[in-house]
Amino acid sequence: MKISQTFIVAVVCISFAACQLTDEVEEIFPGFVVEEGKLYEVSGKSPYSGEVTDYFDDGSLKQYRTYDEGELIHTIHYYKNGKKRSEVQHTVQGMIMTSWYESGQIEEEFTPGLIRQWYENGQMKSRVALDDSREYHGDMKMWNENGELIAHEIYENGHLVESLVVNN
Repeated sequence: MKISQTFIVAVVCISFAACQLTDEVEEIFPGFVVEEGKLYEVSGKSPYSGEVTDYFDDGSLKQYRTYDEGELIHTIHYYKNGKKRSEVQHTVQGMIMTSWYESGQIEEEFTPGLIRQWYENGQMKSRVALDDSREYHGDMKMWNENGELIAHEIYENGHLVESLVVNN
């Protein structure tokens, strides 16, 4: 079960990060407020559509957000070195999130129906399929940094059906 908890934490963190975006707006972006889950300019009467940016103290881009009718539709966070740290797109199908290590190597990708993670050396770390309710559904596999399969579980609608023995 320890393997499964790793994925639960990842999904909760992703969901929590998406929820936290609206709570941070007033602190990060002066001149904007959130009312009933939508972004407004303090001086505006209608939901905000456009771009909002934030910068590190040295003037380099820290984050970039796009809103449509007050709804957050796209966010990019950057490292101080200018490389992307994470990108989140909100679509009709659901949230698509990608994060990278500071080196530029992809770290995690979350799409409707799939979560994939990589080690910084580029080797696949884990892959888990999800159903429409974001419950595990299908294969969940984990590998070590050398690419050897270390765990394989099969889920059906969020319930563990089978834990396959992996010989190393």
